[in-house]
Amino acid sequence: MTINLPQMTSAASQVRLAYTVDANDGDWDIPDEVKVGQSFSHGDAVRYLVNVLRAHYADQPDTHIASDTPIRWNPKRPRFGVSPDVCVLPNAPADLHQRTTMRLWESGAVAPTISFEIVSRNHPHKDYGREQEGHSYTGVRELVVYDPNGYGPRTMGGPKLLHLWRRQADDSFARVAFGDEPAYSEVLGAWLVPDGNALAIADERDGSGRWLTEAEEARARAEQERARAEQERARAEQERVRAEALAERLRQIESKVSSESEVSSDAKVPDRS
Repeated sequence: MTINLPQMTSAASQVRLAYTVDANDGDWDIPDEVKVGQSFSHGDAVRYLVNVLRAHYADQPDTHIASDTPIRWNPKRPRFGVSPDVCVLPNAPADLHQRTTMRLWESGAVAPTISFEIVSRNHPHKDYGREQEGHSYTGVRELVVYDPNGYGPRTMGGPKLLHLWRRQADDSFARVAFGDEPAYSEVLGAWLVPDGNALAIADERDGSGRWLTEAEEARARAEQERARAEQERARAEQERVRAEALAERLRQIESKVSSESEVSSDAKVPDRS
């Protein structure tokens, strides 16, 4: 697998570094059940992404949103793998919930289309310098690395909020975004928008059309219903006021007609004196 890494030099000119990695080498041993202590902010960032993606793919039951599930690529080194904080697994096998890991050489196994890593305080060098290697072996189309707390080492170009890696036509894995601005995900067909501890996903670069969690969608629906009910109440009040005004106008007309009729009658009475 060839890794393409754009890097800024001290002369502020851009160069492209490329190197090849071997899927049989490296320290990629991980257990089936990965238990790594997370900070509260790390956990919150992961849960937010999981909830947003589950809400978005709710109408696609075959798509599974996984968290800390080992993805393994090498039958000769069956313990080799990466465990993305969050990943999207399309066409997930029927026995998915019976699996503790995804061994890509096994029947029914599927590679993620997109994986997310939240930079941790304990392993920023790995998140900035090695994650792309392990994920490149899995066949993932895009890898997103998010650093909301600025843990990235300066010696590796950090801290930068958002890194986006994408598989190229020649199967190389290239970093296509590395900075603090929104980046477009081809897999999601949406923008990745840094927003504090949360990595928002939105239809537009400015964050509009933001994807919501199921809880946020429920609150939005409740707010829409409340606004609709308020509009109905306002409309009913307007109709009541209009009806009362019309009734009062009719009373005034009837009163005027009655008065004019009485005057006319008095005028027709003959003078008998």
